Amino acid sequence: MHDIAILSDKLVFFLGVYTGFITDGLPDARFVDFYRQRSSSHLHCAIVGNVAVPGGYGSNESTPVRSGDPCWKNVASAIGNSGSLPELRQLV
Repeated sequence: MHDIAILSDKLVFFLGVYTGFITDGLPDARFVDFYRQRSSSHLHCAIVGNVAVPGGYGSNESTPVRSGDPCWKNVASAIGNSGSLPELRQLV
């Protein structure tokens, strides 16, 4: 109980990387569900980490590539609708 009291004034972040839940370089339904299930009003921000920029290089074959595809909006909506702020961190 003491630990919860200490955390009550802290912002909690979640950084998920390399889920492997991609299809043709884009997040798929498993990716969306991964973030939906881990987001809540108790989590300040869910960060989608290690996303390659268009024309860039990913760290491995499981690195999603940022694009204008609607799947990215689905990821952000799943996080936001679950109560967390969505954030995307790209590789440079």
